[in-house]
Amino acid sequence: MGEVNRYEFSARELAEILIKEQGLHDGIWAIRMKYGLVGGDVPLPNTGEMVPGGVLLIPRVVLQKLEKETGNSVNAAKVSRAKKKK
Repeated sequence: MGEVNRYEFSARELAEILIKEQGLHDGIWAIRMKYGLVGGDVPLPNTGEMVPGGVLLIPRVVLQKLEKETGNSVNAAKVSRAKKKK
């Protein structure tokens, strides 16, 4: 079997991973992104002709706590149970 060189995650799967990584055990959480837009001359892929265009940037991924569940939200209590003290 070959070496794995790519992993893909849905927004919901990524939220579950981050909830566990951060040790969160309660609340409704969802992935959000911070966006930026840069404008300027951009080359067309086929011809190289420069045309006005923009580039959408995603500089940060955010795990946001929500008040109520949405289609992509994750309930931390269901995916990251707190360890019981002995």
